[in-house]
Amino acid sequence: MADSPAPASVAAVPTTSAMAADTYLKKSVGQVWGTRDPATGEPRITAWLTKITVDPACDRPGTRKPGMHTLVLDFTVQMPAAGGDPSDIYAFGNDVLNETRFSTRGEDGFTNQAEYNSPCKWRVKELPFQFAPSSKYTGQLVVDTPNPHGTLLLTAANGYLNGSLGWEWDY
Repeated sequence: MADSPAPASVAAVPTTSAMAADTYLKKSVGQVWGTRDPATGEPRITAWLTKITVDPACDRPGTRKPGMHTLVLDFTVQMPAAGGDPSDIYAFGNDVLNETRFSTRGEDGFTNQAEYNSPCKWRVKELPFQFAPSSKYTGQLVVDTPNPHGTLLLTAANGYLNGSLGWEWDY
C-alpha cells in the first residue's frame, strides 16, 4: 500500500472549545438548578421547574393560535440570605426567570423563540419580577411554542452563566 496515492484532501479533525455555543445544563423536571456565587462557587439562588403542562384548556375566553402549543411552567425559587452581591437576587426575575428567556428545540433540531402573549388565557400564580433575600416563591409562567414536545431552553440574559448558556428540560 506504500504506492497508494494520498487522498486529495483530508478533513481536519473537528475541534471544540471548552464551551460550545449551544451548551445548556441538562436538568430533569424537579431537579434543582440555579446560580452560584462567582467568588466561592457555592449555590446562591436555587430553583426547581416542578411541572410542565402541555396544552391545557383555556380557562378564560380566547383561542390558541393555529399551529401553536402552550406550556405552563411551575417553578419554586429559593433566595439566599442577604449578603454578598444583592444584584443577582433582585434581578433574577428580569435577567433569568421570565418568559422572554425561553425557547424550545423540536424533534427536527430547530430552536424556536417561545411566545409569551398567548391569546388563550390562564389564571396562573405569577412569579414576581424582583425577588427579596431570604424568601421562597412558587409560581407559573406560560409560553407558546410550535413544538408539542421537545426541549425547553432557558437562556440567561447575560450570556454564559455557571459555565453554560442556561438550562434545558425535556418535555
